[in-house]
This record gives sequence, C-alpha cells and structure tokens, in this order.
Amino acid sequence: MFVKIGRVVRESSGPKEVGEYQVYENALAWDTGWGEKKSSCFMNFKIWGKRAESFHTLVGKGARVQLEGEIEQENWETEDGSKRSKHVLKVSNFTCIDYRQDDVEGSMDKPEDDGAVPF
Repeated sequence: MFVKIGRVVRESSGPKEVGEYQVYENALAWDTGWGEKKSSCFMNFKIWGKRAESFHTLVGKGARVQLEGEIEQENWETEDGSKRSKHVLKVSNFTCIDYRQDDVEGSMDKPEDDGAVPF
C-alpha cells in the first residue's frame, strides 16, 4: 500500500468512460528535501468507479489530498516502435485536505457570530 499527501496538478474536465466504468486521471505533486536541495516529485494517478466522480466534484487543481493505493507499471509501444512505461497509482481511497473553494463557500452555512461564548 502506497500513501502520499500532495497537490493535484491539473484541472480536469471530469472522469472519462472506459467501457462501463468511469476513470479519473490526473497527477499528484509533492516536494522533497529543503533549501537548495528541494525538488518536486510527480506521479500520475487513476481513480475508478463512483470514487472518480466524487473526487472530481470535491477536488480541483492545487488542492491537497491524501491518496492511498497500489503502484502499477503501464507499458505501451509508440507508433515508431519505441517501448515506453510509467508508474501509475491506482487509488483505492482518498482523503480531501482542501476542497474546491467555489463549492465550499456556496454549500456550507456559516453560523452567525452573536458574540456569545459557546461554553
């Protein structure tokens, strides 16, 4: 099981249909090191099924999330015959740390401050 906290790299138009399933694809970015040795790491991820739509609804570009899942290697051959591969995180669970700002402000009722101490 791989668990990582990072930021969503791209804004997405939503999950795509693959056969009878929905799949959401994006990338996760996180920093490693500090000072002059600080660098950014990136990993592509995929979320399948109902989680794909939920993720797209809740999370936008730059949002912090925790992703959990298995790392898989995808292999393919280009038109010129070159072999390519990449690692992809197949997400089984996610936790939103930041939400879409437009959804949060519009959907959550904020209590009015009446000045009273709540205890």
